[in-house]
Amino acid sequence: MKTPYNLLDMLATVQTPTETVGSDGGTTVSWASTYTGVRCTIQPLSSTDRLLYGKEDGLRVNTGYFPPDLDAGTVTPIQRRWRVIANGIAYRVVGASERYRDWE
Repeated sequence: MKTPYNLLDMLATVQTPTETVGSDGGTTVSWASTYTGVRCTIQPLSSTDRLLYGKEDGLRVNTGYFPPDLDAGTVTPIQRRWRVIANGIAYRVVGASERYRDWE
């Protein structure tokens, strides 16, 4: 099936983290903009799912839809702990399930 790019109406930057351990043992995270200009759509979960997640762990969860080919035709799935910035909002990738990817 062809990716319906016309439904992916947002442009995002996908960032990957790098952790550095300092001499004092503390960890610093820096973010690299690995993929830019990625077409996507990010939407709030349905009200039923939102109530379930909100009651369980207080997360504001959204669903992100991305094309399978982030890297010039190479299939690159978005990983847990990456960050997506779309419309000036940073979303932390918290995981994926069989039905959807979870964002907060």
